[in-house]
Amino acid sequence: MIETYTVFLHVNTTTAWLALARPDRRAVIDAHLRPLSVAAAPILTFRWFDAEAFSADPTDIAMITTTSITAWYDLYEALRDTPLWTVPYFETRQIVLAVEDGFESYEARTV
Repeated sequence: MIETYTVFLHVNTTTAWLALARPDRRAVIDAHLRPLSVAAAPILTFRWFDAEAFSADPTDIAMITTTSITAWYDLYEALRDTPLWTVPYFETRQIVLAVEDGFESYEARTV
């Protein structure tokens, strides 16, 4: 059975990000995040959630789903090389790795 991993990447925006005009933010995303997520597809899916209206920490949550933990690792390393992390526009607050319904897989292997 192939395990599907879900990574919840909790990040906070920085004042450098908030100081950008919205079209400039879009340009940064289009130049740096979109190419990475497209290159990683279809082995990796990427979804973005805004949380700042409800939570001060994190302000945003990325949900990455993959069957390859190496694909996740490579994406994160690539992200850290972009202005998203080097300026920085975002700061990692927490990374949570999970397996959906992992107990079912465990039971199938052990029963």
